Amino acid sequence: MYDERYTNRFGFRLTPLRWAMLAFLVFFAVVAGYRFAFGLGDSGGFMGPVTNLNDEWTWGLWKWLVFPAVALAGCGYGTVFLAHILHIKAFRPVIRVAMVVSLLGYTIAMTGLLFDITVYYNFWRPFVYWGYTSILFEVLWCMTLYWTIQILEFGHIAFERIDAPRIYNLLDKAMPLLICVGIMLPSLHQASLGGLFIATVNLYPTWWSTWVPWFFMISSLYVGPAVVAFSCWALARIYGKDFNDYMPSLSKLTLVGAYLMVFYLVLKVWDLTARGAWGYVFNGTLQANMYLLEMVPFFLVPLVMFLVPSIRNSVGGLITASILSSTGVILNRTNVVFTGMAQAYERSYFPTWMEWVGLIGLLVGAVLVILFFVENFRVLEGDPEHHAKKEPAKKPVSVHA
Repeated sequence: MYDERYTNRFGFRLTPLRWAMLAFLVFFAVVAGYRFAFGLGDSGGFMGPVTNLNDEWTWGLWKWLVFPAVALAGCGYGTVFLAHILHIKAFRPVIRVAMVVSLLGYTIAMTGLLFDITVYYNFWRPFVYWGYTSILFEVLWCMTLYWTIQILEFGHIAFERIDAPRIYNLLDKAMPLLICVGIMLPSLHQASLGGLFIATVNLYPTWWSTWVPWFFMISSLYVGPAVVAFSCWALARIYGKDFNDYMPSLSKLTLVGAYLMVFYLVLKVWDLTARGAWGYVFNGTLQANMYLLEMVPFFLVPLVMFLVPSIRNSVGGLITASILSSTGVILNRTNVVFTGMAQAYERSYFPTWMEWVGLIGLLVGAVLVILFFVENFRVLEGDPEHHAKKEPAKKPVSVHA
């Protein structure tokens, strides 16, 4: 379905802020080139070691990035399941924002993973030499397949802009299969990322559990509506759209997320009780305090806010709760990867300035890409069927930032 509104070239307005972001990406590209030329450690580069990783502390900032990026990117498969498998029409206005944000989240995770692989040019080996007894093998295959499917799903959006009816029709016919497979794959690797920590016996008991895979998968599902709500709000402000148009969908979507948070809380209480681990929650150590920080202001508070209709149906309440909930999941992955195991390591770790540049560069790049997508493709207008029934075609959105 070629959209005749877009008859001009692709466009991208360059504001001073965007010029600054592009300049930072040039700096990021230099650092990236240095990393791939000289490796991760001190291997003779003129700027010194790229990372501060060592034999005792092998998981750094770039590998950590994979965990929150994949968790927050779970907004895609959960929303698609509700909108396209359960056919809940109320979620169609926000489905494309969820899909695009999810695609960029996985792109950040895959790129961060490539940065963190020591011998990066051997990335293809797991696809040829199958180590199917390794949980990392399953994670890599699942993430790669899902990322590929996400790109094809976005192709369905892109070819509304590009006049190539054969490709569009082919993608249109393939969409039901892509959606079904695309929902199954994240369920596997979201849990498998948590499964990596079952064998980590040094992880602090408030986070270690044989239920870690379930906690990872459920938290990726309940944070999805919060990520969609924040993304719609931010993009609506940038492009001068009325955010109230999205409120009916987002209020219902975040209520689904709140029910999942209740389920997560019940499992957490049951797990801590069954393992007799409540003493580790209130013993006043750094790990205990970080766990309480994660669970009280960034889990229980947004949960209550989502469950109260007057708060959930107000823009300020919805966005505040969404930010708190998303921060809580980021803090959870940080605690599991860093805080929960720091005491067991003999050496300390703090990222180098090049690791920070790599992290910020990936995030800046993702922001510029989503702005380009919104300005050139029908992302904010939701599902085509919903759009066709609700309003006639309009000119592409204008830029306010």
